[in-house]
Amino acid sequence: ENIFFFLSILAILVPIALIKLDSFPIRLWDESMFSVNSYEMLKRHEFIVPYFDGKMNLWNSKPPLILWLQMSSIKMFGFNELAVRLPSAIAAMSCVLLLFFFLKKHVNSIFAWIVILILITSQGFFTVHTGRTADADSLLTLLLTAANLLFIELVACSIVLPLTLRMPIPGILMLPSGETLSFQFTSDAP
Repeated sequence: ENIFFFLSILAILVPIALIKLDSFPIRLWDESMFSVNSYEMLKRHEFIVPYFDGKMNLWNSKPPLILWLQMSSIKMFGFNELAVRLPSAIAAMSCVLLLFFFLKKHVNSIFAWIVILILITSQGFFTVHTGRTADADSLLTLLLTAANLLFIELVACSIVLPLTLRMPIPGILMLPSGETLSFQFTSDAP
């Protein structure tokens, strides 16, 4: 059953995420910066510090994981639009698959299908700065989604809740979200 769902989702995702991924030129600003960073780091055999135009890139202060993935892709496919965009497309597809199987496990498969179809057809998910460009946002979305789903999984399995009861101060801070805490401390309401 899971293999059927996996293949069905891929049949929907592959055309959206991968077809004509290299049909438009690399865009200015972030996508071009990440592409050049990856290319120059690969040529210099430098795996920590990003370079742009032969100098250290002081604008790109993001962690280098997306650059490493792009470097690997460039190594396999050459320096082109497909190679630098492929890691973002794979991250977006992985995010959809992760969300589907999580919801299928905890809610049901119909709800999971509805949610991922809404996500896939949302204009912002497979457009600029996301699944079809060489930006870090798609990978960030995947990692944040995975972290949040892991947290929910741990709470659902009653691992975090008993832990929070044993550690009064840190445990209490783990329960509400950051937005809730910031609202509580900045709200004018009594």
